[in-house]
Amino acid sequence: MVTSQLPGRTITSKGREYLYFSGTSYLGLSQLADFRELVKEGMDRVGIHFGGSRLSNIQIDVFDESEVLLAEKCGAEAALIVSSGTVAGQTASFLAPKTSRVYVAPGTHAAFSTYFQPPSDGGRADWEKLMKKSINSTSEKTVIVTNSVDPLYCQPIDIDWMRSLVNGKNTTLIVDDSHGMGVMGARGEGLYTNWSSASPGNVIFAGSLGKAMGIPAGFVLGNRDDIHPLKSTRTYGGSSPANPAFLYAFNRAEEIHRRQLSKLRTNIKRFLGNLEKPGN
Repeated sequence: MVTSQLPGRTITSKGREYLYFSGTSYLGLSQLADFRELVKEGMDRVGIHFGGSRLSNIQIDVFDESEVLLAEKCGAEAALIVSSGTVAGQTASFLAPKTSRVYVAPGTHAAFSTYFQPPSDGGRADWEKLMKKSINSTSEKTVIVTNSVDPLYCQPIDIDWMRSLVNGKNTTLIVDDSHGMGVMGARGEGLYTNWSSASPGNVIFAGSLGKAMGIPAGFVLGNRDDIHPLKSTRTYGGSSPANPAFLYAFNRAEEIHRRQLSKLRTNIKRFLGNLEKPGN
């Protein structure tokens, strides 16, 4: 189906209107008038595109402002914002120790296996069982690549398995929080603090801000010692940054995010409360 406009609650195609029950605009920001006005204001203030590099001799302060705000929101020491979730996944991969075993969970996005290997086949439970057995039998450094949320079933991934890693201190976790950012956590801060407090090893979060947050950009979260070296990587230096007008809107949209998240949760509660068989 082809349509001439971004879908909201409905799609119009060939003169007919259809109800739309898909997509990842979890907070509805792509169609929200208040947020669109902030983007327009951003276009007037900071422009529609910065075609240089974040390493150029001319810098725009909106990028640093967004990174500080995102890190504070998510409870991380530092954040990096890039042009997309795919670039974020590729950038985060530079933090994996060079000599390490790698375990990629089923359902992991292709961006996070670019420099590793394709995700494992089979179910999550079988993968966790084999992964834990393998890690607990070696003292080698290991990298685990996984989602924080199952995007098909909209369920957060259980993190209890991390506590059973005997050699967990030698583990680097690279986690895709694309579907948690903006909707999970008390304030929509995502799941970084949950994972970093439960993991015995190092935790790196990355993903897309184009889902709930409604902006064409990607992010990486972690400790300062991990995030700062990423600014020297070829991926970061060689690619254009995120759209500054959208980052301008992001920096001023906290109240909009809070309001939309509250509305989303109210709607979910209402929906579930009216199901005859909610167990299904």
